[in-house]
Amino acid sequence: MRFEVVSRYNLKTTIKKVKASLKENGFGTLYELNFKDKFKEHNMSYPNNYYVLEVCNPILAKEILDISQDVGYFLPCKVVVYEESNQVIIGMMKPTEMLHMITDDERAMLVAQKVEKIIIKSLDI
Repeated sequence: MRFEVVSRYNLKTTIKKVKASLKENGFGTLYELNFKDKFKEHNMSYPNNYYVLEVCNPILAKEILDISQDVGYFLPCKVVVYEESNQVIIGMMKPTEMLHMITDDERAMLVAQKVEKIIIKSLDI
């Protein structure tokens, strides 16, 4: 259901490299959230940095929305980068697996496969 890799870089470098790699592969970062910082704003503590990057390729997003508007519930795609047990983990939910929850449309699956392949390639930093 998910794809994860352990980064060989520290958190800051990993985020920078992931964003650059995504950009090289046609995906922009629309939004970046660190739950640790967000919780701190509300006087709550969280032990580790946990970043969520919302990423999108507008051409592929339009292509799949033209096939099924229900896919909008999963857009934009999310990539997470977080610290756990002295490691930095990079991951995502596989678009193909998420798509199975709402449709069996083969055209939509082809787009989801393309998106998944590109993002996995982008996370190989």
